Amino acid sequence: MDFALAFILFLLAGLCKGVMDELTFHPGGWTSRLQPRSFWDKKTSWKRMYKDWDGGDRRYRWGMATYFLYWLADGWHLMEFMMMTFLAAGIATLASDDAGTWVAVFILFRVAFAAGFHLTYDESNK
Repeated sequence: MDFALAFILFLLAGLCKGVMDELTFHPGGWTSRLQPRSFWDKKTSWKRMYKDWDGGDRRYRWGMATYFLYWLADGWHLMEFMMMTFLAAGIATLASDDAGTWVAVFILFRVAFAAGFHLTYDESNK
């Protein structure tokens, strides 16, 4: 059962990655029909993370909470958040049957990924 659940979780992660790549590399493809466009159009939707990017107000829309709520900004970030959640849940499912250990492993992998990202991503390019 654990293997089957992990398999499904990894499959769902792959589906999310496919949507991310469609949004990035095939913007005129099937994802162009997703609504609302302001959420799914990768060329401009990322601006929704900021108060008024085009008007010069480049503060985060949700303040420091943006680090936790970034997935609300646009479709690409939502799919990235879901992909990482499914991957961490799949790993945790294979790691343990114990609920407490599962939660600990899940959180550990999510935090490790976020830490690696923030250590390398240069936010000064705004």
